[in-house]
Amino acid sequence: MSTVQGDVGGGAVLVLSGGAMTGPIAMGNNNVTGVKQVTFNSVPTAAKSGASPALVDWTAGSFQEIVIGNITGTPTFTAPTGPSRLTLRVKQDATGSRTIAAWPSGVRWPGATAPTLSTAANAIDYVTFLYDGTNYDGYAAAGSGGAWA
Repeated sequence: MSTVQGDVGGGAVLVLSGGAMTGPIAMGNNNVTGVKQVTFNSVPTAAKSGASPALVDWTAGSFQEIVIGNITGTPTFTAPTGPSRLTLRVKQDATGSRTIAAWPSGVRWPGATAPTLSTAANAIDYVTFLYDGTNYDGYAAAGSGGAWA
């Protein structure tokens, strides 16, 4: 198998057969088109509770899961490297009835009202954020008891 180095522009095609591409792919702020599937090899998962925890480090990936105990105070996000679409899977612990008292700075919700997360034991809600480099515009895919459990 040979290695391609440098610019593969000008109509060149990079073919990968029977191997794995490793490392970052620098796209030079260009679009990727024709993608049929994206697979996440691992989803960072962490248990969160207590006063003002670091809720999510978005530099670790655009799809993450947290298992919540009661979160008091205002938690924080570590911002991704640039504008992104981010998905947070929020799971109740085995006790349930857990809450996120406030969302991190920069999170905005439609009507300025955060979603009501499901509270059943082990319930799951999905919250998506569109990050513009400053703010996180959020919306919930499930909530108010409509989550997967």
